[in-house]
Amino acid sequence: MPQYMLLIRGDDNVERSPAEMQSIVQEYMAWAGKLRSEGRMLGGDELSDSAKIIRGTDGQLNITDGPFAETKETIGGYFLIEADDAAHAVEIAKNCPGLKRNGAVEVRQIIEH
Repeated sequence: MPQYMLLIRGDDNVERSPAEMQSIVQEYMAWAGKLRSEGRMLGGDELSDSAKIIRGTDGQLNITDGPFAETKETIGGYFLIEADDAAHAVEIAKNCPGLKRNGAVEVRQIIEH
């Protein structure tokens, strides 16, 4: 069965109270539990706000800190799922709790070599 990465993008300009954050975490845990019970979820986690990017340019390696100014929405986490096909992966992604709060989900198929 094909595997898909759901990259969860959020609005990093919104400040939320601890109670709001706990509620959001509970929504994601419930969604993850549903995906697990359906045998769809293979993995997933929240990602740190900070990052490093290593870029190779003309044989030189440059390391910079992030998040990056050109990024409007940060990737806050990911889910690795199995789905019947791309359309099915999109249907699964439509249930992401973050979509209710102006978030976005990028759906990418994992290419097996």
